[in-house]
Amino acid sequence: MLDSIKRGERIQHFETVRRRKNGKLIPISLTVSPIRDEHGVVVGASKIARDISDRSRAKIRSARYCAKSTTA
Repeated sequence: MLDSIKRGERIQHFETVRRRKNGKLIPISLTVSPIRDEHGVVVGASKIARDISDRSRAKIRSARYCAKSTTA
């Protein structure tokens, strides 16, 4: 991932799990974008982490529903 940022590429919607300060694990969608100076040289990276707990719970509920309906 770091090599992609160094090349100036943006990484969109990488889903992963992060740990909150209280120790709880949460699923997130991570977007990482390069930060460039006035000459276009990559000097850093910006990341945006979105909590996707609701989406993950909905996927689990949907999978359970589908499993029940196929066994019924």
